[in-house]
Amino acid sequence: MKEFSYIYNQRDKPLNFVIMNYTYESKIVQNSHQKNHNHILRLERNFRDLDLLHCKLNKYIYEPKTKDLFEQKSNLLQQLKRLKNKNRQIFTAIKDRKEVLESQIENIKIQFSEFLTLETEIKAYYTSAHNH
Repeated sequence: MKEFSYIYNQRDKPLNFVIMNYTYESKIVQNSHQKNHNHILRLERNFRDLDLLHCKLNKYIYEPKTKDLFEQKSNLLQQLKRLKNKNRQIFTAIKDRKEVLESQIENIKIQFSEFLTLETEIKAYYTSAHNH
């Protein structure tokens, strides 16, 4: 079986995902671990993408110039913070158990769906902020 271990930096963000190789008893187990690995990679990508969105949202060029834009930006920043925290919770739960459970897979899918929705909302904000 494979064991999963994670290496974190000072901000509890994953730097690397390490897989220790062991022999598999069957191909089914191997496929299961590959799917687990893919979900974990998706979470890591979400960490980076959320950080990039946060940085871009705080750039001077996208500063709000109206009350509506200010409220929209504030709402987007709150959503970003919530998604980051949820991502961290899922990742910590996986790290503690050393495997991905079915309920965690559902949470990862929901997390990714919410990320895509937020990304679309942020792009709409960029357009609005840039046009004002």
